[in-house]
Amino acid sequence: MTISEIQKLTRPFVPCVIHLADGSHFDVPHTDFLLFLPRDLFGPIFIVVGVQGGIHYVDAGQVTDLEHKEPAAHLDV
Repeated sequence: MTISEIQKLTRPFVPCVIHLADGSHFDVPHTDFLLFLPRDLFGPIFIVVGVQGGIHYVDAGQVTDLEHKEPAAHLDV
C-alpha cells in the first residue's frame, strides 16, 4: 500500500489492525496511535505507537491489509 491509500482508509478514523507482509500486525485503537511523517523527508514510513508501549516504524509498502474494528468503549486515551 501507499501512504495515501493508508491515509484514505483511516479517514474518518475507525479503530483498525494493520497487517504486514511478514505476518506481524499492529492494533490501532485511536487516531493518537498513528502518525504520518512528511513524505519528502522520510519516504513511505509512518509510525504506530504500540498499545502496550513502544514505537514501530512501518514501511507502507509492507502493509498488506488494514482491517477495521469496532471501537473499544473502555479505551481511555
